[in-house]
Amino acid sequence: LRGPCGSNLKFSIESDTLSITGDGPMFNYSSNQLPSWYYFHNSISTLIINEGAISIGNYAFYQFFSIKQIEIPKSVKVIFAYAFYYCRNLQSVTISGNVTLIGNSVFTRCTSLDRVTYLGEINPSYISGLFSDTKVNVIHVSDKYTYNNFCEIQVYQLRGPCGDNLTFAIESNVLSITGDGPMFNYEL
Repeated sequence: LRGPCGSNLKFSIESDTLSITGDGPMFNYSSNQLPSWYYFHNSISTLIINEGAISIGNYAFYQFFSIKQIEIPKSVKVIFAYAFYYCRNLQSVTISGNVTLIGNSVFTRCTSLDRVTYLGEINPSYISGLFSDTKVNVIHVSDKYTYNNFCEIQVYQLRGPCGDNLTFAIESNVLSITGDGPMFNYEL
């Protein structure tokens, strides 16, 4: 199945993979007018949004029950309301760039979601209910992110200094400490 999902965006479904390709904004959908790929929402387990998409539309991936992880490319600046609402098996989201706006209830009812990584540098504007009914209690951020929270959720850096001559990095749930000398003292 193939078709348009924006003026210059196209989708294709191959086996259990939904791919979004092209450039520009995605169409917005509604609970009464879902995208044509919604018919396959129970069987699609892989979502690939290629670099070039600048928005993810309202209700675009609403109730996609088989998706476990999502990587949002650097080109995406806006994620509209309910885009990933009730993706109940979604566990991990990586937002690769500087999203400027995240709409209402984007990840609400993603009850398995417990890992969110934000690699941008700005704290986006957002509307209520972003992580309601999820397991998210911390956002992992890059060392370039200088805010204390992400959409009111506490942040932890993925890399940075941990001593005068020591640095830490967390990749694939592995903590690496490199350098030499004493580590900073930390308190709970």
